[in-house]
Amino acid sequence: VYYSNNGGINWNNPAAVKPTADGFFSLVTSGQTVYAVGSDGVYSCPDRGDSWKLILGNLPATNYGGILSMDSGGNLWLFNPYNRQAWYTSNPTNASPTWTLGGNLPYSYYPYAAVAVSPSTLYVSVESLGVFKSTDTGATWNPVNNGFTALQPTDIFSTQNGRLLVAAGTYGYFYSIDDGVNWSYNNSTGANMVVNKFLQLPGNVILAAGLGVASSGDNGSTWTVQSSANSYQFI
Repeated sequence: VYYSNNGGINWNNPAAVKPTADGFFSLVTSGQTVYAVGSDGVYSCPDRGDSWKLILGNLPATNYGGILSMDSGGNLWLFNPYNRQAWYTSNPTNASPTWTLGGNLPYSYYPYAAVAVSPSTLYVSVESLGVFKSTDTGATWNPVNNGFTALQPTDIFSTQNGRLLVAAGTYGYFYSIDDGVNWSYNNSTGANMVVNKFLQLPGNVILAAGLGVASSGDNGSTWTVQSSANSYQFI
């Protein structure tokens, strides 16, 4: 894991205590603490990469992977496709946190993306099947695909004003302003710019990355292209 203190100009790889996982599937941050899921479980790092520890707690023994998300209540979520379950913990900073099973993920397909908006409201995207929503902590799921046509959505992102953005792995992205009831397509990130990932920065700035990088300071209403590229840019 690398980090930058100067906007990406230089990168450092401290890792005085390296994780034992052979790679990370997903990272999420809360203040200075980084959480990551690798092949052997969920990790916590309170010092930007210097020391990593497994925080398995009472998670079931299984293969690990999938997606991490932090909801508005400070719960850390793990969406694990290997056992098709969504787990969350309200005390991820503990050495051995208590995890609670929210529910089973919809279908047996690998979720391309997932986000926990609140402690009860979750969204996941499934290849060829679109976006699914749960309002009961993952106990039940319903498709929310009116106007949504992407076959391989690669990221679901919730803005600070409650919009949902879905990177479709193709030009532009889909967005919803009514909690997923209806979706519209937007390619204002830049002409012919493929989008596959969003990232929230301080000061209400959002980055969109794919074949280039664009930024928005108004929750995705308008975008400024920062760079273009012939290969994918990952954030």
